[in-house]
Amino acid sequence: MQGHGGITKGNWLSGIKAIDAMRLGPQDKLSKGMAENKARNCFYFLPFILGLIGMIWHYRRDSHDAWTVMLLYFFTGMAIVLYLESVPLSAT
Repeated sequence: MQGHGGITKGNWLSGIKAIDAMRLGPQDKLSKGMAENKARNCFYFLPFILGLIGMIWHYRRDSHDAWTVMLLYFFTGMAIVLYLESVPLSAT
């Protein structure tokens, strides 16, 4: 279920039980429908790790270009948030 970050609405799973239990509570108490949902993907931090490896590789290869790409990534991220007028997350 896609959402704005509630415990059952749109949070990501790491696939590592200890980390998921700290963030989202015990995952073994889910209903059968939620536990076996085909959209329940666990990537085990693989996209994050590949991103870090890519950033390090890019920085070692040409540090000036790496800083330029990082700034472009940061500012386009901020620009899309402002353009789409995202709803702030509530504390509830």
